[in-house]
Amino acid sequence: MAMIGPDGIAFHPLRDWCREQDMDSRQLDLFHPGGKPAPAAPSPQPARPEPDVTSLADRALVGALDDAGMAAFLRLAGEAARRRLTDAIPALAARCRRHAGYGAGRIEPVQQAAVTALADIGGREAARALSALLEAGFVAGPTRLDAVTAAGRLGVILSDALLLECLKSGDHRLRAAAAVCAGRAPGAIGALESLLDDLHADVVHGAACALGRRKKEVARKTLLRLIRAAPDPDVIDALIQVADADCVAILGQTGRRYPALKDRVLEALDGSDHPVAAKVAATLRSDVDKGTGGEACTTLDMDVVSGGGAVKATP
Repeated sequence: MAMIGPDGIAFHPLRDWCREQDMDSRQLDLFHPGGKPAPAAPSPQPARPEPDVTSLADRALVGALDDAGMAAFLRLAGEAARRRLTDAIPALAARCRRHAGYGAGRIEPVQQAAVTALADIGGREAARALSALLEAGFVAGPTRLDAVTAAGRLGVILSDALLLECLKSGDHRLRAAAAVCAGRAPGAIGALESLLDDLHADVVHGAACALGRRKKEVARKTLLRLIRAAPDPDVIDALIQVADADCVAILGQTGRRYPALKDRVLEALDGSDHPVAAKVAATLRSDVDKGTGGEACTTLDMDVVSGGGAVKATP
């Protein structure tokens, strides 16, 4: 609105003030008590390119693990694992400790990457670091499954208290992973035996293999069922520890029917002190040399002498 000044000349106060302040093209800060213009927004900075972790020297990679952001840490941990960089173990464990408490109800990505990297790096130092993290309770919630799985890969034996807690978990995957980390204490053995009747196949498999490796014959029946249905190296290694003559013959049959498992079966038989293991191994090697076995073999007739009698195994 125009106003009339004392000299009778019309003027526009707001427009004239803006011109005096050189603000024709600038927006006023209407909430500022002095009516000053709002400060100009800073121009966006171009995003910094992420470093190529594969080009980092070992020392630089280890140093970067300590304060890297989450996305960068995941890449760095993966690269440390790929290189099997033992110097990275303390830094990986430290980051795991710093993120304790963040994964009570969800997977904690930094801890997940750290424990997986420890398992990939391998060795006694990694096993000690991961065992300490688990026993001190730094890894909990859903991420504990990744940590216990990694512990099994490293050959970590959990304390009885932690083992029983995991074996009683409502997550069948954690129960199966914990079975691999069971020790020889009576409490652990009893818990494993109860899992032979678990409703989940992976838990039964883990418990039976753990008991078999500890020479507990209570697992023999379950292991025989597993090797007939779906043989694998873990079942082979466990069954040979509790094998009678029938088991030894069935192991020989497995080596013939599943060429991919032949070497593992032979290794198990060669390491067994059962009186017929050497004969079954020799027969298996002879059949392989002759080109028999494999898919062409549907039955196995092996006469193995045990206690003065012959034992014949069929599928």
